[in-house]
Amino acid sequence: MQPIADPGVRRLALVEAVVLAMAFCGIALVVYEPSLRGPLLSDDIFVLAGHPYMEELSAENVKAILDPTADPVEVTANYAPLHLLAHVAARELFGPWELDTRPHHVINVVLHGVNSVLFVALLSAWGVPLMASVLLGLIFLVHPGNVEAVALLFQLKTLLAFGLGFGALLVFHRRPSLATVLYALALLAKPTATAVFAAAIVFEWVRRPEERATPRGTAWLVGWGVLTALYAIPEFQAFSRTGEFRAAELMDAGTRVLQAVAIVGRYLVLATTSLGSSSLHHPPSPTSVLDPWFLLGLATLLAVGAASWVALRRRHPAAAWLGLAVAAYLPVSQVVPFKHPMADRYLYFLLPGLMGAVAVALAPRITAGLEWLREGGWGSLRWLGPALLAVVLVVGFSDRAQQRCRIYRSARAYQRDGVMHYPDSMPAHYLRARDYAASGDLTRALESLEAARIRGLVSYSVLMEDPALASLRNEPRFQALLAEMARFWVAKVDRIPEPNQYELMAESDAYQFLGEIDQAIRVLEKAEATEGTASLVEIRTMLHQLRRLQATRVRPAPPAAED
Repeated sequence: MQPIADPGVRRLALVEAVVLAMAFCGIALVVYEPSLRGPLLSDDIFVLAGHPYMEELSAENVKAILDPTADPVEVTANYAPLHLLAHVAARELFGPWELDTRPHHVINVVLHGVNSVLFVALLSAWGVPLMASVLLGLIFLVHPGNVEAVALLFQLKTLLAFGLGFGALLVFHRRPSLATVLYALALLAKPTATAVFAAAIVFEWVRRPEERATPRGTAWLVGWGVLTALYAIPEFQAFSRTGEFRAAELMDAGTRVLQAVAIVGRYLVLATTSLGSSSLHHPPSPTSVLDPWFLLGLATLLAVGAASWVALRRRHPAAAWLGLAVAAYLPVSQVVPFKHPMADRYLYFLLPGLMGAVAVALAPRITAGLEWLREGGWGSLRWLGPALLAVVLVVGFSDRAQQRCRIYRSARAYQRDGVMHYPDSMPAHYLRARDYAASGDLTRALESLEAARIRGLVSYSVLMEDPALASLRNEPRFQALLAEMARFWVAKVDRIPEPNQYELMAESDAYQFLGEIDQAIRVLEKAEATEGTASLVEIRTMLHQLRRLQATRVRPAPPAAED
């Protein structure tokens, strides 16, 4: 592998980029057509619906969205104001999501098409022949693993971060100030954009000083580091409180390590074949180091580590693409455990990193092959194999991606897809419980809920409010299950050194459910005295109601009547 002195071997011309973007967006709109009228699903509902600051692009709402201590951060578990502002702007232009989701879905699809062209441009700039770059961009465009990142509206953040981040990489050496602005905006869309910073550092490293065509950008990269550090302050505060879910009570440390490594193997299969694509991923945890997924994941980590070491030593641009993939994976590697430890959408930054590393490593051979064809090699059958393989891959991926789009037509189809792939998962057991309860089989419904609890179900309020479970509300086993979940939340908040108002309100609600009114009042009084963004009116109203309830419970009995 020979290092490339400077990006610019073959830059994509503006006219070429525009034509390619039009073609890619057209293809994407055809492939994604089944999902374009899909409703709000999954985190779409929690992020977009029912929040005053998302309903109008007013100065007050913009201020709330930009405030790193305000409600939007609590809701999204990230500091991503650009993401929310983009949604509000789209709402102003195209109307509420509740009335028509189609224009908002189209925005995501078009951005995905543009992102695929940016991927093509960056590959071409770092030595991959244009024809091969376009083919890889087309594969990225129709890869079934990317469907979730495009079909869920709230994943606009991923698409924005990718586009702004790759734009920053493309213009870094010619317009570093513009690149810095783009990187800052990418961070404000989604923290995954930090993967672009890692790639930029390595891209700069592989440029040999004696061969460089443009000055070193070290000072600008220091500025990127400062931006990253400043952004990390509100982001860490937001995520450390609300991003963690699968706590130690639900999975011991050894099992978590096995699971994290095994998921690497699952991502490898998903990236290379698209097999294993699913909504609501809930892969079963490995039970030993001999688990096939664990072994595949371990082999993948060792291979990527070895390839990265070799590429870095040789100062080859493949190291930068691998750096992009590794940096994108670290935040989702389950070092901090999630409710759903795996998701198709996490592949969106990983896939270009892996594809780019392979492409730049093979670039000299691809170039030699194209030269051979131009010199008369078209008469041979040697080129037919790779060409047919590429066509089959693109057509096959396109068809499978369109099939995946169909699950985003309804909430039921979306949920059932996860159940089909993971029949022993928490969501699968919960959905079965609803079905059993609806059919009157209360025993099986309770057994399914207990199985869901073992696999991570902890929201007692959801169970209480689910109309499908109404027939279970007077069952002692159901009440015991709810109490166990409520105590989980009490214990979780008690472990937080300085819980915020929302966490204290949640703990108070759990105490109230458990009938421990004195404790509920104590915790809510602490929330009232804690600085934060929660409504004091709401807290005081809750306190007033609890004190009235407390008074009715401790009211002395009337004196006995005298004989």
